[in-house]
Amino acid sequence: MSSTTHRAPERELLAFAAQWARYGGGPPALIRDRFGMDETEFFTHILEVTEQSEPDHEVDGLRRVARQRLWLRRV
Repeated sequence: MSSTTHRAPERELLAFAAQWARYGGGPPALIRDRFGMDETEFFTHILEVTEQSEPDHEVDGLRRVARQRLWLRRV
């Protein structure tokens, strides 16, 4: 990921999101259990954190998954 410095909780969120990105994001129950937030909050936070990152392939992938999951919640 980019050289932007993130705090420990943000790094944990990003690591989790990166681990699950190829599967379309983590399961809602796992997100809730691990981070204490629903998937809407989680993916909104991922978008906010990655806005501060320099664009690269991994960041683009995380943002794509987050936008897709948020869109699916609205449909």
